[in-house]
Amino acid sequence: MKNLSKIILLLILFSSCNKVENTIEGGYALHFLNRDINNIMAGYGDFSNLNPDLSNIPPSDLRMFVMTFPLDYSREFSLTPNIRPEYVKNVADPDITIEKNITNYYKKNTQTSTSTKSTDALNLIPIEYRTEELKEFNITSTSAVFGKNAGESLNSLFDITYIGPKDILISAIDKKVIENKSRENKPVSINELVTNKILAPSIIILRCNSSEKLSSPVTTSFIIQMKIGEKNLTFETVPVTLK
Repeated sequence: MKNLSKIILLLILFSSCNKVENTIEGGYALHFLNRDINNIMAGYGDFSNLNPDLSNIPPSDLRMFVMTFPLDYSREFSLTPNIRPEYVKNVADPDITIEKNITNYYKKNTQTSTSTKSTDALNLIPIEYRTEELKEFNITSTSAVFGKNAGESLNSLFDITYIGPKDILISAIDKKVIENKSRENKPVSINELVTNKILAPSIIILRCNSSEKLSSPVTTSFIIQMKIGEKNLTFETVPVTLK
């Protein structure tokens, strides 16, 4: 299966050939896409490995991604077959305030080399964002694991490695970029992420931080629960066996 970042880029590029971009210094253009949130979905892997062996994963190697979507996906989710026309076309109206604030953030933080040559070619930076607040985010499992009972929160056992778009957090209060909580200073824990009162990310990549050695293999699914705006959304992953 293709790299997750390439697939997301394909989704964005196919979505709107006529979308107006925001040009910034250094030959870059921001390509914005807003999507409504009606569902979430989750799977295993990260940008470097989207198709891990689900039959024998050490806890320290467990990676998960959670994405917010306008469409409903089945529990047996596989990205490649699901680049569907209805997703590609399902783009919400732009939020001009958010796009302006992100553009200003990039202009302020983009460092250009004095040797940069002017060019007619633009380097496209896809920015897929959401406009509803992330109010709750919880991970549980269907089996006892990591010393936790089935249904007990596992939030403390996962660290955040990436937040879409581009590790940028947008305030749900004023729609501005939370600069001291973005990029390299982004929240690492799930609870810290939620307490910032942000607009829901388009994607979150998680890494299990447990160093526990399991006495025997455990097969479990993970249940992702989010409250976004006034919507309570749930997704159960396919089973994985942790060793």
